[in-house]
Amino acid sequence: MIKSNEIVGKSTGHVAQKKRTRLMAEMVTSIDELDTRVTSLEDTMRINGTQEYKIHEKGKASVMKALGGKDTPAYKKLGRKVFSAIWSEFKHYFDIPRYNELPAKRFKDGLKFVETWHPKQELLMNIEELNKGVSND
Repeated sequence: MIKSNEIVGKSTGHVAQKKRTRLMAEMVTSIDELDTRVTSLEDTMRINGTQEYKIHEKGKASVMKALGGKDTPAYKKLGRKVFSAIWSEFKHYFDIPRYNELPAKRFKDGLKFVETWHPKQELLMNIEELNKGVSND
């Protein structure tokens, strides 16, 4: 017998399904918020100490290569200027105040920059001029 306030054909799992749907919607919202937070961290996180060391060492190697080594006249006379040039250009290119402020997500770009860096033409010519006597011997 059907009672007067009873709905015929109503699924008994309807209420449970509604609760699951609501719970899933809350989970999706929570995941979206978490994704936003992770993205924000990725955008603002700086390189770590190991990455900083790698960039520093690769930069130092590029400078030494440009100068012709530690025992060259160019190193003795222009070493500081060339080291200053690489880090100044690095900071300018990445728009950061210090090279260790490089965003972690740009670490590979930072490595590529220091590995392929060359002094600008005027500085390069000064290096060559100073080392000319050494390389022609």
